[in-house]
Amino acid sequence: MAKPDEVVREGEEVNVKVLSVDPVEKRIRLSIREVNSEGRPAREPRQNKQETAQPLVEENKEENGPTLGDVFGDRTQGQNTRGRFRCAEIKNMVESKEKEGTYETVPRKPREKSETGIYHVIVRGIGQQDIFHEEEDFQRYLETVKKISRESGVSVFGYCLMTNHVHLLLKEEDGDISVFMKRLGISYAYWYNWKYERMGHVFQDRFKSESVKDDAYLLTVIRYIHQNPVKACITNKPEEYEWSSCAAYYKADQNAAAFPDTRLILGIVHKEQKRAIEELKKYTAEDNEDRCLDCDKSKRISESEAYEIAKKIMNGKPVTTLQTMDQEARNKILSRLRNDGLSLRQICRITGLPLHIVRKA
Repeated sequence: MAKPDEVVREGEEVNVKVLSVDPVEKRIRLSIREVNSEGRPAREPRQNKQETAQPLVEENKEENGPTLGDVFGDRTQGQNTRGRFRCAEIKNMVESKEKEGTYETVPRKPREKSETGIYHVIVRGIGQQDIFHEEEDFQRYLETVKKISRESGVSVFGYCLMTNHVHLLLKEEDGDISVFMKRLGISYAYWYNWKYERMGHVFQDRFKSESVKDDAYLLTVIRYIHQNPVKACITNKPEEYEWSSCAAYYKADQNAAAFPDTRLILGIVHKEQKRAIEELKKYTAEDNEDRCLDCDKSKRISESEAYEIAKKIMNGKPVTTLQTMDQEARNKILSRLRNDGLSLRQICRITGLPLHIVRKA
């Protein structure tokens, strides 16, 4: 008797050993094939795969369970399914989980719906990168906020634009804050990428929001928003920061502009406008749990100062050009930024460079 790997002669009896069974086509591979009279394996003529495979699948379908085509419909018809696994176990698992009510996708968690329609919204630059580099950038974003607010039925009660993130206090009138923020983000990102000749995302993930449920928390949020520049050591007085709504509140008796809408919050503070402004100033200046006024001005360079230092070193070129600069020239500039007192994180936010590149420079 010949061994499985030996060539056999015509007429010689051999034991056939099944090596494997293809789970889809049911093709039996043999260790010994038919041989011709010369002792060499005979080549079989090619046959249509569908003609030979289909009867075998149908014949053994009940015994071995459903195929990919049974589970997923006609998507696998006409395709090369050699090597694919059988899906009976998967189908059984799915059916059992559907019966138990535990088989479902994991959707994005819905936003908490505010009964008052008022939300505190935060949006950040991608990777905590700066999204405002020049005065024109701040102005462009605010103009876009005003425009979309008028068109979308969303009121703006307050705002604060920091270099790498934005705070907004919004109320849904006839509109939806998700639509508002989507339009705002797309519009500014398109303009920002055009101006700085870049591609990719500008903002990090989707915006974050929290519902404002009562008047007390509404006052807390507007104070928190207006104290952001104080917390970042940019200024000691929130009304002096140009890119927040604080000054608009403090000068509401002199300016009847509709943006931002100061009427609701001032009306909560006091019925008389002048008295309301004075009370709001006192309230904003009070110490609170955030300890926003207790920043150490002598140990940290503010974000605006850091950006001004970077602009001087870059000689008028956009700071983001460091991303495409050759390594030697880039490292010289990064070293100068660090020597001038900027922290690693500040350099990363301003330039958009990864931390490991800044650290190695």
